Amino acid sequence: MDKGILPESADKFVPHRPPMLLIEQFVERSKEDTAGIATATAPSEGLFMGPDSEIIPEYFIELIAQTTAAINGYDALVEGNPPAKGFLVGIDKFVWKGQAVPGEKLRITAKKIFEFGAVAIIDGFVYGETGNEIVSGKIKVWEESD
Repeated sequence: MDKGILPESADKFVPHRPPMLLIEQFVERSKEDTAGIATATAPSEGLFMGPDSEIIPEYFIELIAQTTAAINGYDALVEGNPPAKGFLVGIDKFVWKGQAVPGEKLRITAKKIFEFGAVAIIDGFVYGETGNEIVSGKIKVWEESD
């Protein structure tokens, strides 16, 4: 893993700001396998909580999307370029194997597994404090080119 300037606050690499900035730190980047790791804290209140005080599924999808944005933002910064605009355009094969506990520290991994032009498919995972897999799935992102 290329640690370079990492770990670093996620707001250095992604355009999101609270309350939509969900990842806290971008901690690792691997150029060899197009992967990155971020961390977050599961919410205990706010817009990602459901009516029964459970964390809604969209939260976990957004964690993977923001980790992907952090990978791209980190790469742009290292290469001396401005970050490109990107958009989540699809989700596929999400599996919920558990639920995060509010306040739990989470580790998010994202890895680009396919790229065609401006579209990429990302394989993502969210793990709990004990290393238990909470969610896995694929997202499709579109990145604006210069």
